[in-house]
Amino acid sequence: MSIFDKLQSNDLVRMIDQELEMLRRCQSLDCRHAIRQVESCPKDPDAWFEYGLLSVQEGLRYEQLSIEKAHQTYLQSNPDTDPDAEIELEVNIPELVEFHTRAIECFDKVLALDPSYYGVQCQRGIAYANIHQYQLAEQAFLQALKDDDEDAAAAYNLALTYRDMGNEAKAAEYFGLAQRLNPDDDLFDPTIEH
Repeated sequence: MSIFDKLQSNDLVRMIDQELEMLRRCQSLDCRHAIRQVESCPKDPDAWFEYGLLSVQEGLRYEQLSIEKAHQTYLQSNPDTDPDAEIELEVNIPELVEFHTRAIECFDKVLALDPSYYGVQCQRGIAYANIHQYQLAEQAFLQALKDDDEDAAAAYNLALTYRDMGNEAKAAEYFGLAQRLNPDDDLFDPTIEH
């Protein structure tokens, strides 16, 4: 790694740290807007749903940045490593639970305001799955399918949850259902790596 690469890597790590801190403090423009919406309209399920979706998205962004930071830090510590090489890093990101727990709380608020709100159960399941609470994710996805038996996204995410739980038979069943519900979408094809 040249001195120029090392300086660039240091700058990149600093930029990542700044964005991570902004996400931790919920200070992105989108997040501040969502907070203002739920504060000004606390009985609006749409506002709570949007805030929940944003919390999931920001949690995933936080995870992505944390992994990139770990990668850059590893490269700085191991300058002879090819920067394009795939490196297996174990990254523990306890803050992820906060993002997804906030999302779940928002989705629960939506359900309290409007129990038939479309899509909220699937999103709750995704948030639970992202923090490895697979039984709760399973329950949410099954409820989503009970509410709408043609919800391909719920079927697909339930399949992913079963796969993560080690239940390959159930995973195959729900991958098949997702594909039958939406045969034109490659996302639901388990033979295609995403």
